[in-house]
Amino acid sequence: MAIQPQARFKGYTKISELMPSIRRFTVDNPIDPRSGSIESLNLEISGIGPGVAFIKGIAHFRFFYTFIKSPTFGQFVFSPGVTYGIGTTLSHGLGGELPLYERFFPGGVGGQGDVRGYQLYSLGPNVTFFNQNGQPLSIENVGGSKELLLSNEITFPILSGLGIRGVIFADAGQSFRLKDSLDITKLQAALGVGVRWKSPFGPLAVDIAFPLNPRPADQNTVFEIGAGSPL
Repeated sequence: MAIQPQARFKGYTKISELMPSIRRFTVDNPIDPRSGSIESLNLEISGIGPGVAFIKGIAHFRFFYTFIKSPTFGQFVFSPGVTYGIGTTLSHGLGGELPLYERFFPGGVGGQGDVRGYQLYSLGPNVTFFNQNGQPLSIENVGGSKELLLSNEITFPILSGLGIRGVIFADAGQSFRLKDSLDITKLQAALGVGVRWKSPFGPLAVDIAFPLNPRPADQNTVFEIGAGSPL
C-alpha cells in the first residue's frame, strides 16, 4: 500500500527564504512588445530559519522579433520562449525532491510561460495509490523538482485601432523527478489560437488550445482567459 506523500505536508508550513533575482529587460513596450527580450533568474533559498531547507531556481527567457512590418498588413511578431526550473531539498527524508508545496506543476496559463491546452497544475509525475488488497485507488499528480517549458507565438493585428491582436501559439512542457532525464519526447504539447486586447483595464487574453499528445484523462479542448503582458 502506498502512503500518500501529500499527508506529510497537510496544514500550514512555515518557511524562511532568501529570494535573490536578476532580470534583464529590453522590450520596446511592456504591454504589447514588438522587439527586445527579457531574461530572468529567480532563486529561492530556504532553511535560514524554520521550515524545510531547499534551494530552487527558475531561468526564463523570451524574445520578440517583428518579421513583417507593413503599412497595409501591420506588424507580425514572432516570440519564442523557454523556462527551466530545478530545485532540491537540503533536508533528509525526501530523497532530494522538493517539498510538495514547492514542486513544479505545469499546465494552464502561467506567469512565466506555461502549457496551454492542459488543465491548470495538471502536468508532472504521477503516483498510483493502492488499497490493502493491492487494488488501485487513485492516480495523483505529485509534481516534479525540475521543469522545462517551451513556447512559440506569432501575434498579428486584427483591429489595430482598438488594440486587438490575434495569436497563434505552440506550447510544450513537463515537470520531472530529479532522477529523471529531461526527455523532450515526454513533453506534453499543444497548439492554439487566441486574441489579445490592450483594454483600458489592462492587457487581456483569450485562448483556445488543443493538446497534441493528450493523456487519457486530458480534455480535448481547453478554453482560457487570462490577464497581464506576455512576458
